[in-house]
Amino acid sequence: MYMTSSSSHSSQGIMSTQPVNFFYTDSGPPPDAEYTTIFFIHGHTFHSSIFQRLATPARSRGLRLICFNRRGYPWSTPYSSEEQNTIAEGSEAERAAFLHQQGLDIALFIDGLIQELLLPQKVAIAGWSMGNAFLIACLASIHEMPGTMRGRLRTCVKHFFLLGRSLYRSISFSSPAVPTLITTILKDPPSQLLGIPSPPNTYHPLQDKDIPPEARGAAFTKWCSSYFRHGPSREFSNLAQRDIDPSKLPTVESMTPEELQAVTAASGATYDSSLSAEFGGVLAAQTEKALFDPGVREAWGAPSISLVYGEASPWNCVFAAWSLEERMGGIRVEALEGANHFFVWEEPERTVAVLVECLKF
Repeated sequence: MYMTSSSSHSSQGIMSTQPVNFFYTDSGPPPDAEYTTIFFIHGHTFHSSIFQRLATPARSRGLRLICFNRRGYPWSTPYSSEEQNTIAEGSEAERAAFLHQQGLDIALFIDGLIQELLLPQKVAIAGWSMGNAFLIACLASIHEMPGTMRGRLRTCVKHFFLLGRSLYRSISFSSPAVPTLITTILKDPPSQLLGIPSPPNTYHPLQDKDIPPEARGAAFTKWCSSYFRHGPSREFSNLAQRDIDPSKLPTVESMTPEELQAVTAASGATYDSSLSAEFGGVLAAQTEKALFDPGVREAWGAPSISLVYGEASPWNCVFAAWSLEERMGGIRVEALEGANHFFVWEEPERTVAVLVECLKF
């Protein structure tokens, strides 16, 4: 591993879990010696820099943030040719083994930094958007971890966050700059990445035949970062699929070109698109094991799980949140009024405040 200082508090580096390396940024320890560290797993196309605005408010609230790039994204290990073939055309068993290994590699990375940085035994892991698929893979890998490592993570990890999960389908981009205590935090998770079937006749810009194929990537990023005007009751028919609030700019249009380029990378988008479009059965089985197998929760030491989503997110994020809340017991759900899918960028102070409250759960 190497570390290079980037400010008086924060740093960045590469952590090796041979033969895999993960690039990460570290906001550094806050003044409070008994702080909590949250590891953030990013989504499709938007890599770990999407969390950069959280660092300052997090430090003032006693949180240390470690945000890393998944494989295929800048400075982390690319997928091998064999892994690329598995993603594109592997069997169900091969894809399940591939996804399981990604979760185990992430667990190895987190365990390595817990030791390397001498982190306090108050760790949370948060997945945002497509990052939830990899968070779930990490959760599901607990029984395959070496005993010492499993014991250390069981002791240190107190919370998991599911943030902004939604549905994803195949995406193509024409430009790399414009994307055409134990705690788990699920941030706005898309329903498809949880293996939740879509209701019939749902809209998604990537499936819109009225949009030229080369323009669907840009249409998707605008759609998923818009603010939607959903109805007041919890019925699918009240979820707006195309009714966007015209008074609020989509996040990708409120960013400067420099900001957008700094938080996106087309390098990993191709693989994420295939994964989200083709791994439905694997994702469903993985979610069933990680979230609903009591043996998995027990192996982690019965961690707390929080689900956080923006009420103005696309329909598939809201639908995923409703579906999980109905089925899962003993989780904390935070619906952010007026927030879109990109609340980690748009509302950093509010996001951090919600995370802090969830950590008390």
